[in-house]
Amino acid sequence: MNGAENDDKIATYGEQKEVFLHTFLTLPGGIPSHDIILLMIN
Repeated sequence: MNGAENDDKIATYGEQKEVFLHTFLTLPGGIPSHDIILLMIN
């Protein structure tokens, strides 16, 4: 995702782009943590 090389960097990207992501995603719990992202991509 946008050049991110691991789950921590993907989570950081999501946190930095949270306002933008909320324009087309419903994220009632906020941006998923790096642990959840790791579970999703493995």
